[in-house]
Amino acid sequence: IKAPFDGVVGARTISPGDYITAATVITTLDDLSRLKIDFQVPERFTSKVKPGTTFTVRAQTPAGEATAQGEVYFISSVIDRATRSSQVKGYVGTAPAGFQPGMFAGINLVLEVHRGVLAVPEGAILTTASGSQVVVVRDKGGDKVADLVPVQLGLRERGLVEITPLKPDALSENLQIVASGVGAVVLYQGVKLDPR
Repeated sequence: IKAPFDGVVGARTISPGDYITAATVITTLDDLSRLKIDFQVPERFTSKVKPGTTFTVRAQTPAGEATAQGEVYFISSVIDRATRSSQVKGYVGTAPAGFQPGMFAGINLVLEVHRGVLAVPEGAILTTASGSQVVVVRDKGGDKVADLVPVQLGLRERGLVEITPLKPDALSENLQIVASGVGAVVLYQGVKLDPR
């Protein structure tokens, strides 16, 4: 018996003396040179994923955590009602040793890259009924006072959040801001601060 492609033979499903036909499954043959991966992307991000989008796969192998690069080749046009996400399929090029079909894996998919943006620690965001704000430390007559600047929030990553001031030129790089505890202390426009 000759297979049409190279691969790794699995367990046999027949024994010597068994009667077989053309429809009988004798064994499996797994081609591990290129792996296919299925995953879900939330509906709000499906417009940013297209064939050719690259991703990184992380999996725990017997030798430890391993990563591999992949590329999307299919995005479902239907949103799953139960999960509110869409099915995406991709190929993993050269899989490292230890990657096996059926493994649990994590997917890192870069949807947007924002360069030259302002970012602050998440703890610096003051959320009020009027919206999100950051507390900037300004000099006024020799004192340090609070200036509440309304901002629009953007992407979040590793404890940082992207911010865009609602008023032009209200923020710039290297300004001193209240970085944490803004929800635990009483802060209002013009209050004196003691930065440490």
